Amino acid sequence: MTLSILESYLLYISSFILASIFATFFARSKGILKFIFLILAISGPSLVAAVRHLTVGTDYQYYVYHILEIQSKANSVSDLALLDSKFELGFNFIIYIFSSFVDYYPVIVFYIYALIALCILLALDKLVHKRYVGLGFFFYLSIFWLFAYNGLRQSMAATILFFSLYYIKKRKLWHFLLVIILAMSFHKTAIIFFPVYFLFNIKDLKREKIYLFISIIGVLFVALFLRESSSLIGMDRYLDSKYAQISEEGKIMAFLKIIQSIALLFPFFLWRDKLVKANYTNRLYYNILYLFIFVKVLSFQITIASRFAFYFEVVTIPLALQMIQLVKQRSEFINVFYIYAYFVIYKFIYIYMESGQVIPYIFMKGLFE
Repeated sequence: MTLSILESYLLYISSFILASIFATFFARSKGILKFIFLILAISGPSLVAAVRHLTVGTDYQYYVYHILEIQSKANSVSDLALLDSKFELGFNFIIYIFSSFVDYYPVIVFYIYALIALCILLALDKLVHKRYVGLGFFFYLSIFWLFAYNGLRQSMAATILFFSLYYIKKRKLWHFLLVIILAMSFHKTAIIFFPVYFLFNIKDLKREKIYLFISIIGVLFVALFLRESSSLIGMDRYLDSKYAQISEEGKIMAFLKIIQSIALLFPFFLWRDKLVKANYTNRLYYNILYLFIFVKVLSFQITIASRFAFYFEVVTIPLALQMIQLVKQRSEFINVFYIYAYFVIYKFIYIYMESGQVIPYIFMKGLFE
């Protein structure tokens, strides 16, 4: 069953809105009610992701085939290391564990996406005011959720890295390192997030600039390393040589898209002084945004960098929520809402409709037959 373009958007948006409502109740509840609303919040979008056709999302069919391969070849945990697979061990282990309870692949896919949603919701519960957890969950679903229809492993890594911001703020280095290692077990590029830890709570502005510069150099070094070793770590399809055949017009369009995505951050920098004054820890988010801008520009020359820019961009969510929290006049609220609505619409409609292959939505075979 294939939905029209309008029906597809309505399906996505309705599941996002319903999930954000449940997330709001989750943040404000306690005990068993909190657990119930948590399950309800993560279930809707995960169910929509699980019952889609193999053609919805550029890489979905490869993940499904990989799930079936693990089910047929991995009789024990040790067998995972013997698989002829370039997928990370953490991702394989999660599939193996879920497959121990159920064989039907859509259920396993549901569990995987529910895990992604769970990480995001728990991170928001730690990082933002409880009043805005539901709205933050809606922002994440609208902007980043459909990326997981294509880059599933990377989305899992990104949600874990988002949660790591809590340990950065608490200055728990060992907890942060464990989270980084966990994220790398789903996608190796997660190592790029390591320098972020040293960008927080620097009182001396000169030292902060020095640390930011060192972090940028570190990101560049990691990007070059990942490019040179991409064939070894299973990312050879992002070798720059494979993009050398792009026409000059295509390169110009790619560069314009990079500039466009960076330009959308302009409102956040207009509010920088106000947000930093309200909460000094917001300097961390802005330093991460500087890394995001650097990585986006870098991706024009080192194409593999485009795969981990997403890790840094997620901090726009807590910043946007604080922008809404700080507005005191109706005109300011309308201005902030309009800016972020444009940001959501740009990502949700323009990007995904153009290249994500998530529109139109198609239900899996046999579901309504």
